[in-house]
Amino acid sequence: MDGVNNNTATQSTTQAAQSTANKSGTITGNNSALGKDAFLQLLVAQLQNQDPLSPMEDKDFIAQMAQFSSLEQMQDLNKNMQVSQLEIVLALNELIEKFDASQKQMNETLESIKESLSAGNAAKAYGE
Repeated sequence: MDGVNNNTATQSTTQAAQSTANKSGTITGNNSALGKDAFLQLLVAQLQNQDPLSPMEDKDFIAQMAQFSSLEQMQDLNKNMQVSQLEIVLALNELIEKFDASQKQMNETLESIKESLSAGNAAKAYGE
């Protein structure tokens, strides 16, 4: 019976926390992903609304803090990856531009060689 009461208390605490987050505008529309501010608000709301007779266990609190830390690290990693991808795209664009310029220069050189060979062959044909 104690497990049922504890489960009900957890559900009501979670509902109160979500209500607090919704009121503060951190959860919007169809976006179900929570940011770190919303996560902290949920955690604070859970602490404020917990049952004093059966407070949140240390391991639950530590697990939630670990989740928060993981969330921050994943957001930082995502940001760093986006910056790296942008740098790679810019570097590739620069290489493509250099390649195109080199290819254009090679084509011009080949055309001038062809023209000079053609002019030389024409001169030989006419005996000049």
